[in-house]
Amino acid sequence: TDDLAVSFDNGMALCALVHAYDARLIAYEQLDPNRKLDNLALGMQLAEQYLGVPRLLEPGDVQEADDKAMMLYLYEFP
Repeated sequence: TDDLAVSFDNGMALCALVHAYDARLIAYEQLDPNRKLDNLALGMQLAEQYLGVPRLLEPGDVQEADDKAMMLYLYEFP
């Protein structure tokens, strides 16, 4: 994996991004960085449901993704 993908590995950055769009969607301070797949799943579900971001990756795919795949996903954010 590359640097960008690694920074999204535990889901905290993704949840922070969703939280930045609407803080009511995620209680960011209550997330556990050790629950990687749960954080990724939550961030992706909320991004899809509330921000219209298509689910181009699955939570388990992020750990194998390279920078190009992550950029493609992040490009979909409004």
